[in-house]
Amino acid sequence: MATEGAHVDLPSAFGVGRRFPGKTRILDVRHGGIVRDVGFHHVKDATSAGYQSLTMARHYCIAFKNWGRGFFMYARLAVVLLSLLISACASRQAITVDPAFEAPYTLDAGDRLRVVVFGQASLSNTYAVDASGKIAMPLVGMIEARGRTTSEMQKAIQAKLSQGFVRDPNVAVEVETYRPFFVLGEVTNAGQFPYVANLTVETAVAIAGGYSPRAVRDSARLSRNVDGQIVTATVPSTYPVRPGDTVNIQERWF
Repeated sequence: MATEGAHVDLPSAFGVGRRFPGKTRILDVRHGGIVRDVGFHHVKDATSAGYQSLTMARHYCIAFKNWGRGFFMYARLAVVLLSLLISACASRQAITVDPAFEAPYTLDAGDRLRVVVFGQASLSNTYAVDASGKIAMPLVGMIEARGRTTSEMQKAIQAKLSQGFVRDPNVAVEVETYRPFFVLGEVTNAGQFPYVANLTVETAVAIAGGYSPRAVRDSARLSRNVDGQIVTATVPSTYPVRPGDTVNIQERWF
């Protein structure tokens, strides 16, 4: 048995090894690896001091193990968040739009055409492109409009009238009212809206009531009918929107 005043060594490997006459340092280990120093306490004998040293060594091992688990868990989470952040930054790089999107505007169901046949007041009128993609004119009947530009439509009407109806017809065609466009996704009021001139993704979103709190604001997914096929691409917020386009605002990660 050690007498009062004896020196007690705590294991230096655990950072607590110092010599104090008749006293040993007591550390209280709580949940989560938090260590509270409760000071120096008088030790009656060497056996008691050795037991306390082993107990503290065990507590330090447990604390270090818990700390290690927490550290690696947060490290993995940090790596995941960093990867997502890098992906988000990459998506904000310059967006290249498919050149097919720049093709001339073509007619489709919902458009209303102003057709003027010079010298033929009975034929000059406003004609709606129906669900089948055609217009119905007096004398010549149904004429295909879907997929044609206004200049192509003008030539098609002239060709029809030249077949024994009008001699050397002179025709002008323009769009009087465009078909609507659509806004979906992270906006306040998704739906169908009348087309207005000089429309962009930003102004389309404004017409739909603005972005939702979780919306991606610098780009959108835009779907457009190109040569009879629906083509979808990512476009910047300043990209022009055409009649019949569908603007889809995506949800952001952060």
